[in-house]
Amino acid sequence: MNRLEVLTAWLERYPGWSGVNQSDLSLLLSGELGSRDPFTEGLRMGDTRRIALPPERALLVCAGNLPHSAWQALARLALVQTQEILVKLPSSPCADVIADSARALQSSGLVRKVTTVRELQAQSAADYPLVIVFGDSGTVEKFRAEVPWHARFLAFGHKISLAVVHRDDVHLETARALVSDLLMHSQQGCLAPHVCYVDCADHGLMAAFCAKALTQSFTAREQVKWTHEAASAIYARRRAELALGSEVITPADGSLSWTVVACAEPDFDSAPTYHFLLVKKFSSPEQLSELLRPTRTMISTVSLSPHQQPLPGLGASRFCPIGKMQKPSLYWTQDGFLPLAEMVTWVTYEDKEMP
Repeated sequence: MNRLEVLTAWLERYPGWSGVNQSDLSLLLSGELGSRDPFTEGLRMGDTRRIALPPERALLVCAGNLPHSAWQALARLALVQTQEILVKLPSSPCADVIADSARALQSSGLVRKVTTVRELQAQSAADYPLVIVFGDSGTVEKFRAEVPWHARFLAFGHKISLAVVHRDDVHLETARALVSDLLMHSQQGCLAPHVCYVDCADHGLMAAFCAKALTQSFTAREQVKWTHEAASAIYARRRAELALGSEVITPADGSLSWTVVACAEPDFDSAPTYHFLLVKKFSSPEQLSELLRPTRTMISTVSLSPHQQPLPGLGASRFCPIGKMQKPSLYWTQDGFLPLAEMVTWVTYEDKEMP
């Protein structure tokens, strides 16, 4: 099998990417690097020919809550023919899943050497020409300070996402799609919805539909092991919203399983996670853009109901249908840039006939 066939087989094991084929990967290469074979054929432009050089060694730091970011990064590194990868595993329970993925990648033969560690030696980042970091701002800045100026540094910090529902889509079917996004991974990670903005005066109706969908969809498998901090944050936020005059809807038994709030205030803010949804109203695209202005650099994904048109100026780098937030396309421009193009080094030949 060729490299793309092998990578396709490796991707099959991960949710959301089953069905990806060689043509998809070839299109991704040509879309981001300008050629289906950027490493030998290259890209001809004017009287020049550009050839992409694969990174010899890369450090991948995974400090997030979910394994998906690691899967994406490993797939991209394999696609650009990286020779050696050191993976810094997170302290979260998903570390073993990521380690298994790394071992499977090396076994496939796509990468010569893949090593996983739970702790890095001091200043390890300085030894790598390519460093990719997934983590909070503190983690990103720590590694940024260690990477020399001539190395490539790709940082993916924590972001938040939201949904926008058109007034003609306020019904149970829309709520069920939104709840599927909310329940996946217990609302952890950058792609989970925190807020649902509704284009109508009666946003309480959408909140009621979401509560009904949660009542119907929530099962034992969505239960989480509450930490004291998480439980305290949820209880505190419920009390704060009630004090503001918001309508707070919880399970019939009053448990922490989920919370839906029809908010009295339209200002954007994040939820405590663990199935906590804030439903707010807006009156116009201009008002919504203004509400999101203070945090627009922190917005990852905006999901849209069927009748809702994309809204420019919100700061999001991805728009998708409600129900698809946690399943990004293989082709998505994560955090607004093309990752493959950032991973390789380009060499330009000014005589296009040169090999």
